[in-house]
Amino acid sequence: MIAFLLAVTFAARCIGCSFAGADLHGQDLRGAAWVGVDLSHADLRGANLSGVKMAGANMRSADLRGADLRDARFAGANLQNARLDGAKLDGIRLAGANLTGAVLQNVDDGQLRSLLSHCAGCTLRGVDLHGKNLHGVSLVASDLRQTNLRNADLSGAVLCTRDTDDDNGHVTYGDISCSDLSGADLHGANLRGVQTCTWHESARTCEPASAQTLRDKAHASLDGASLGQ
Repeated sequence: MIAFLLAVTFAARCIGCSFAGADLHGQDLRGAAWVGVDLSHADLRGANLSGVKMAGANMRSADLRGADLRDARFAGANLQNARLDGAKLDGIRLAGANLTGAVLQNVDDGQLRSLLSHCAGCTLRGVDLHGKNLHGVSLVASDLRQTNLRNADLSGAVLCTRDTDDDNGHVTYGDISCSDLSGADLHGANLRGVQTCTWHESARTCEPASAQTLRDKAHASLDGASLGQ
């Protein structure tokens, strides 16, 4: 056990390390920079993962209850079936994360909004988010197929993006694309003020998406949902 803990301590920068099924609860892993690390089924309850940077981490079925994930950066992380109840999620950034089957219904609404506030290209397929306050979250190009969003508040959320093409300083606006909501339960969901945003040279401009845009681009039946214009 001592040797294992020393290995973790000295693995602040690690490529392809495996801690699958490891007991890391309560461990101080602040600032770790890991690539392709395997943390599947690991016990990370109450662990300090603040400021970690992980690319391609496998955290499938990891127990992250009560873990400190503030200001963490996850790119391409597999968080399928992970448990995040009571986790501290302020400032976390996810890109291309797979949250399919993750247990999020018991996550505090404020912390859940932190988790999804910058979640580009994330997969939340089939996740139970019914009744959750997701006001203002950013789920651009995300997979929300079969997600339970019944009575959820998505007002002001960024669900759509408009492509740009910079040609000699002139910006040409391309087609709008929205997150895939096909098969999602949106009955009673609040979609008022859902945003379409454009990114150009690190700047973002947003405008409300029309109800027609959502009907055309979200691939979902919006019957029973509250829409804007």
